[in-house]
Amino acid sequence: MTRLVLLGGGHAHLFVLEGLARGLFGPVDATLVSPVRHQAYSGMVPGLIGGRYRTEELSFDLEATTARAGVTFVCSRARRILPAEREVELEDGRRIGYDLLSVATGSTVRGTDLPGVREHALVVKPIDRAEVIVPALEQAAAEHGSALRVVVVGGGAAGAEVALALRARLRTLSAAASARVALLESGSEVVPDRAPAARRKVRRALALNGIELKLGAQVHAVDGRGATLADGSTVPMHLLVWAAGAGPSDLLRASALETDARGFLLVDDRLRSLSDPRIFAAGDAATLAAYPATPKAGVYAVREGPVLRDNLAAACHGRDPSRSYSPQHRFLALFNTGDGRAILSYGPLALRARWAMRLKDRIDRRFMRRFQRLALPTSDSYIPISR
Repeated sequence: MTRLVLLGGGHAHLFVLEGLARGLFGPVDATLVSPVRHQAYSGMVPGLIGGRYRTEELSFDLEATTARAGVTFVCSRARRILPAEREVELEDGRRIGYDLLSVATGSTVRGTDLPGVREHALVVKPIDRAEVIVPALEQAAAEHGSALRVVVVGGGAAGAEVALALRARLRTLSAAASARVALLESGSEVVPDRAPAARRKVRRALALNGIELKLGAQVHAVDGRGATLADGSTVPMHLLVWAAGAGPSDLLRASALETDARGFLLVDDRLRSLSDPRIFAAGDAATLAAYPATPKAGVYAVREGPVLRDNLAAACHGRDPSRSYSPQHRFLALFNTGDGRAILSYGPLALRARWAMRLKDRIDRRFMRRFQRLALPTSDSYIPISR
């Protein structure tokens, strides 16, 4: 049988597991490698931080899902890919052989190599790290009360949502309800990849929620007292959350595969590695060679999922993968502002409303239901596969 190895429990691999559970791959010896048994859905993490969701509402049980799909689950982190040997080396030194390999390990956060960041900052990626933010905030609130100063680095969508979510959580902690929250962005604009109307809405939401926005604030170093900026000034803080954009994982850096200038795995429109057609990748871990400017956003990983599933299934059946993927030019973005509202952004349009948050919640919960059901014991619970 074909040995299929899946690295990571990212969004795209949920579609692959669904296909394996439904028998689309035929006889196959499949293994999923992940350092976590429960994978969090990134779209709902700000809601977890803000207190809207419980952990179990945004978690996929990878161990139960793989068991139902007839897939071997290995709880470990992959250290490097060895394409010449067709093997993956794990952190503990074990090696797993493959005939086909798929990578959906997500991304890390840029800038963690700056002095003091690893020692003093809480990072939002890999996504499993986000769960430590809430207890750390609660502890800091208990220690510092209303004098607490929280700093978030990174003014993209993730950083803005996390800052607003932290403010929402602080409202539930009476001793620190008036604590200060600041958002630092090295560029000249918040959420720079969205239209001007959306940027204005985000700035307005930050202001209404009492979050100080500092633009052109490039962090140079961090210590226990604060973040030192490139201009020599210091932003004092008791708690630092790092959300400074997507960076490649150590796995991709250590593997002998072709990457883009940032270190993400280069793939063609069939989601195959340019270095080796036996290796596939999707989501944040991959860069489309024909569309290198595609943002690292969950919506693209979700759209790539069915393409990855069908092409891997074809390869397992000995056929040439034929389904191609091209990213959409526009996508609907919904930003949780932590106050019962969301900002809806599509093309040049943007608005902030409670109904937008209800829409976001409905979309997120529908996605969760589809793939959480894979862990249930009866196949009758599966939602039909969408092509």
